[in-house]
Amino acid sequence: MCNLSEGIEKRGDTKRMLIVVKNMIKKGKYAPEEIAEISGMPIEKVLELMNGKTA
Repeated sequence: MCNLSEGIEKRGDTKRMLIVVKNMIKKGKYAPEEIAEISGMPIEKVLELMNGKTA
């Protein structure tokens, strides 16, 4: 696989994970630490999303 296709694939994975994390936040059942642990996303990023600072 060439570098371009690897980059596109990684962005797609990141976008899907962002959607999953946002859905977890909307559910209101998960603590930020749980979301970070399950998703692999840094806790700081999860907190930013929860506070509406990141799209």
